[in-house]
Parts: sequence; structure tokens; C-alpha cells
Amino acid sequence: MLFFNTLFQILKKCPVVRQIKTRMNYSLESAFIDISISLLAIGLLFYLFSNAIRKSKTWNATVTPLASIIGSGFLVVAPLLWILVGYTSIWVLLCVVLVAYAMGSVIRYNIQFVEPFLETEEKDKYFVVLNNVSYITLGIAYFISIAFYIRILSAFALKAFFIEDVFVANLLTSFILLFIGLVGFFRGYNKLESLAVYSVNIKISIIFMFILGLLLYDWIILDFHYIITTKEVEFSITTIRKVFGILLIVQGFEISRYIGHKYNRELRIKTMKLAQIISSLIYLAFVFLIMFLMGVHQKVTDTAIIDVSRNVSILLPLSITIGAIFSQFSAAIADTVGCGGIITEYSNNRISRNAAYLFISICSILLIWFANIFEIITFASRMFAAYYFTQCLQALYANYVYKIKGTLWSLHFIVVGILMLLIFIFGIPSV
Repeated sequence: MLFFNTLFQILKKCPVVRQIKTRMNYSLESAFIDISISLLAIGLLFYLFSNAIRKSKTWNATVTPLASIIGSGFLVVAPLLWILVGYTSIWVLLCVVLVAYAMGSVIRYNIQFVEPFLETEEKDKYFVVLNNVSYITLGIAYFISIAFYIRILSAFALKAFFIEDVFVANLLTSFILLFIGLVGFFRGYNKLESLAVYSVNIKISIIFMFILGLLLYDWIILDFHYIITTKEVEFSITTIRKVFGILLIVQGFEISRYIGHKYNRELRIKTMKLAQIISSLIYLAFVFLIMFLMGVHQKVTDTAIIDVSRNVSILLPLSITIGAIFSQFSAAIADTVGCGGIITEYSNNRISRNAAYLFISICSILLIWFANIFEIITFASRMFAAYYFTQCLQALYANYVYKIKGTLWSLHFIVVGILMLLIFIFGIPSV
């Protein structure tokens, strides 16, 4: 904090800052926050778009799962947790990210040990059955989530122009989905990945900008005291079921399983861990810092974070809107890439990835026009949980039959699998 104290004292004596404060009724504290977060965002953008990072295979392989993990859930996780569990939000979220990391270890095990079995000519029939069920459940979930992500993107973009028309939103969603499909069809995975990289870099810069803004606001304005002293929370079966559903907010790491055509197993395992660690730290820091600003009548909406950000900085509302758009766009691209990998693998390469990308986009467009995407997202959430359960069964079967690792690993797969099954049966989607 010494650096910030020094900078704050310098700004206090700056004549320009004093003039702005006097003319615009703009507090020195707000100016300090805005300048600090702007410098951070600019610095991060320069770093993330530098040649070293752009050419880094590790970062490029990290971007796809990271883009999917930090999707629409980031916009609602804080108010949602606040309403559900109040001041215990950070501890509940810590449990959620630990469970997600445990599930990630199952996927990583399957990348390292199960994938080779699936690539042999004489495949174990039980592996094939479990893998086909995994393909179907995850494929369905991806189709719905892709349409959902872009639909939210359209809503945010149009709201900036004060347009709240369903037909216009669906039309814009269709154009964006078609754009993704055509880019994938004509330019392939590499171009889609580069779009995801650009989106994630901008999103990450804005997220860290927001986190620093919250840190400074909590420290300078609130002195790390909550704006309200009490928050009544009633724990019930419904609360627990919604907490189960929160796991799906940090879902997306499984995409590393389906980009094997571009990256080897060791790199995918490494970057999946990295994506989960980065996203977990972002979620934990964000939720902890924003809890100080939560009110008694806090609501869970897509734009709740924008409303809260107005208290922190004049720059953040617009930044969060831009971040939300890029967040949804990168998440949709990541899921398109994952779904394309599933279709290609399931068809034994009879359907190319490029053709799969266009097919996915067309199906998602049809979903937008002929189904209530906000209702069937509940079904998609259950499909994600079912997919994780089948992955646990795959890992358990491989470990039991082929004695790859010890009994403790089998016990790990059983415990995680039971958790996924409970989420599938009892979990209520939280977004």
C-alpha cells in the first residue's frame, strides 16, 4: 500500500486534479481510483498484446478454457452469492472452486490416461459407451450455452443504445453466430483461437481494472467496512441446491480435453491447471472485494454489477459493459471450439472441425429463434453435470481395470462422481 499512499499524496498537491475536483464536483478519491485503474488497464493491454505473449503457446492454450470459465457467471456470481449466503460468500465460493479443481483433476487424468485408449484401434467397449454418453451430454450443453452467451452479448450491446427489443436482439445474435460459424468454416481453428485471444486479453484487462478499483474503493472510501452491518440469511434446502448449481459458473475447463489436434497432452494438462488457478483467483478476489458494497435489497440481474460499479468509478460502468460483451464473445468461441472437437471426434473425423463450427452456429441460430433459450439453459446446466459424472466413471473404470494409479485415486473419482451426480439431480442452475 506504500506505493498507493505516495501516489495519493502527489495527486493531492496536483493543481490540475484540484481544478477538476472543483469544477466537476469530482472527489480526489474518485480521481485517484480512475487514474490508477486506467494505468493498470493500459499496462495490462500492452503486456497481453506484446509479441512474447501473443506468440506464447502456453498462453494460447490457456485462453480457450479460461474464456469459457470466465463467462456469464462472472456477471452475477457476487450478487447471487450475497443473496444466498451473505457474508459467508467467500468461503462458499472457495469450496466451489476447490470442487471445480478436483473435477478438473479428473479431466486431466482422462487426458493423460484415457485418451490413448480411445485412440487405439481395438477400443474397450465400456470406454466407447461412456465416451459416447459424454459426447452427447456435453454437445447438447454446448449448443445451448453458445446461443445463450451470444444472446446475452446482444442484450448488453443493445442496452448501450437503449434498445430492448427481443426481435432485434435475436437478429443481432444470429448475425454474430453466423459470423463465428463462417470464420470457423473458412479460416479454421487458428482464426477462432486468435479471436478468443483478443477477446480474453481485453476481458482480463477490464477484470483486473475492476478488481483494483474495488480494492482502492474499499480501502480509501470504506476503510474495509461493509456498507451494511447485517444481512439476514436463511439456509434451506433450496439454498443448498442453488449452491450446488454455482459449480456450473466455474465450468469450462473441460474444453482442454477437445483441443488435442493443436496441443499435446502435457501442454493441455498444464494450461488447464493454469486456467483454473487464474480464474479461481479472479473469482475469489472479485467476490471478496465486492461484498463490502452489497446492499440489503441487492438483486441478481445481468446488469447488477454495472449498477454497483457506478459507486466505485465513473469509468467502470462503460468498461464493465465492454468487458461483458467480450466475455460472452470469448466464451461462445471457446465453447464452439470445444463442441467442434466433440463432433469431429464422435464422427471419427468424417466431419471436419471447420464444417462442425458452421453446423454449430446454424443450430444455435435455430435455437435462438425457435426455443426459449433462457428456459432451456436449465437443461444445459444438468447436461454439464451429467458430463462430469460420466468423466468420473471413465476415470474410475480406467484406474480399476488397468491399475494406472492407486486406490486413493479411485476413491477420489468416486467422491467427485457422487458430488456431480448430486448436482445433476438436485442442483438448481444459478444463472
